[in-house]
Amino acid sequence: RKTGNGVRVRRLFCLPLAPGQAADNAGLIAALKSVVSRGSFRGRRVTFNVPFRDLSVVPIRFPHGGEEDPEEAIVREALKYLPYPPEEAIIDYPSIVRRDKNCDALVVAIHRRVMDRWLGILRSAGMSPEAVECSVTSLLRLHRSIFPNEERAALLCHVGRTASRLAVVQGESILSFSEISWGIEPLWEKIRDNLHLAVPGGNAGNLLKRYGLAYAERE
Repeated sequence: RKTGNGVRVRRLFCLPLAPGQAADNAGLIAALKSVVSRGSFRGRRVTFNVPFRDLSVVPIRFPHGGEEDPEEAIVREALKYLPYPPEEAIIDYPSIVRRDKNCDALVVAIHRRVMDRWLGILRSAGMSPEAVECSVTSLLRLHRSIFPNEERAALLCHVGRTASRLAVVQGESILSFSEISWGIEPLWEKIRDNLHLAVPGGNAGNLLKRYGLAYAERE
């Protein structure tokens, strides 16, 4: 929620899934219901971040300045790279940059069947999905909320459990975006093995937070 000192995160919750549970609808619904039943969060309205593996993220370029509507051009160019028919695609473009006579856009697409699956899982767990996001737009929004007046290009990095994302942004524009198949989970496992820590448990994560990835330089 918003406070006088900026945005404040009221509560966080992490529920690790068993191997294969992410592909099992019933298992996911049960896991989400357990989050709801804890009573840590008020209400049922949610913003859902679509897993990156379910998305098609495509950078495209098209001529700018003709009679064609930019949105029509984006859809036309994006369909050249999507592995499913246009009537089965949900397409969005979180960033568009005009350069001389061309436009560069970052297109994010998902198969309608995949989106319907996730929405059905959320509703079956008693949640009411109001908005859908992807990791790159979340990263940009977070950056803009912390540095609202920064117009210089910046490199943003999100280190996740199993994958990491890199984005070059400037203002509201996403200039480049990529995903790396590396996260902090292998580090957790290595620390647990080397120090003979209990599994499960947060000791390895706390060590990384205190001595490793939590380093921050402030003015």
